[in-house]
Amino acid sequence: AELEEVIEAMKKVVEKVTAENETLKRSTHTAQQYMTAVNKNKDLKRQVEAGNEEIGRLKQVEAAHKQMHGKLAASEETVSGLQRKVKELRQQQSRGGNEDREREAEVERLQGEVASKTRVIGALQRQLEAADAELE
Repeated sequence: AELEEVIEAMKKVVEKVTAENETLKRSTHTAQQYMTAVNKNKDLKRQVEAGNEEIGRLKQVEAAHKQMHGKLAASEETVSGLQRKVKELRQQQSRGGNEDREREAEVERLQGEVASKTRVIGALQRQLEAADAELE
């Protein structure tokens, strides 16, 4: 009878240990899921931060792009005005003969300015193309 009591007590201890073991297994699985979620959360936060940095960089590129468009438009308008002035001076020169050296000098100066502005426009267009490519 005493041996049966010991066996019964041992069975209860084994059941208790088995139940505790099952509880630990479940809590360990939950802890692993939690750590997986925590790591995934960290990765997502890094991705969001990288995305925000890229958005900031693209906003800067966009602002520079808009500024270059403004410069390009202003330069094109200046060249257009200079070309009209050159045409007007040439017409005046052809009507007045070759006597007016000042007009001729003004025409040459304006032609030089047109050439200079045309080079600036070319450079701005290349910068815009590069900025466009970067935005894509």
